Amino acid sequence: MMKPEAVAALLILLVVAALALLSPPGAAFLERALGKLPEARVAEYVQAVARGDERAAEAVWKVPGSLPGDLVDRLEERRRAVTRDLMARRLRPTFAVIGTEWWSLCCEPRVVDDPRYAGGARMTVQLTSDDGASLIYVFDVFARGETCWEGDSFCLPRQWVLRDVYPLGEEPLFWRAVYRCEPDGGCEVRWLDS
Repeated sequence: MMKPEAVAALLILLVVAALALLSPPGAAFLERALGKLPEARVAEYVQAVARGDERAAEAVWKVPGSLPGDLVDRLEERRRAVTRDLMARRLRPTFAVIGTEWWSLCCEPRVVDDPRYAGGARMTVQLTSDDGASLIYVFDVFARGETCWEGDSFCLPRQWVLRDVYPLGEEPLFWRAVYRCEPDGGCEVRWLDS
C-alpha cells in the first residue's frame, strides 16, 4: 500500500506532466511521437497511390462537405484526376519534402516561421515515378479543429488532414490563399478569389 504522501506526489507529477504535454512544445512533441504530422498524411496518400489502391488514396484526401461556389465539385474531380494520373505514372512509395509554408489561420491568415502555431502546411513535394522521372506536387494539409495561437499556454495536438494535391504551378482549390514574395523582398498573402 502506498503512503498518502507518495500518492500525492504521484498525482502532482501526473498533473505537471499533463500540463507540459498540453503546452505548445508538448503538443508538438505528442504529434511527433504519435506520427501525427502533415508528412504522415502525405506518406499515407503516396503509399496508397504506389500500391495502386485508389480507394485508400481517396480516403486519405478529405474533401470538406461545404466550400464556396463549385469548389467541392472541382476538388472531388481533382482528387479523382490527380490520383488516377499518379497511379498511371506508377509512383514509388517514397517522397521528399522540398519546402513547407506554415500557415497561421487566426484572424488574418499569414505564413509563419514556427510550425507550432500553424493550422496549415502547404508542402512542395518531390515524387518519383517507377521509371525515375521526378514529379513536383503541392500537398495542402490542414488541421481540423483548434490550433495553438502564439502566446497560448494550453493547446491540444492537431489532427492533420490532407485537403488538396496538385502539380506545382496550378492553383490550390481548398486553401485559396497564396504567399508571394517580390524581388525587393516584400511578401504578401493574396486571395485567388478576390
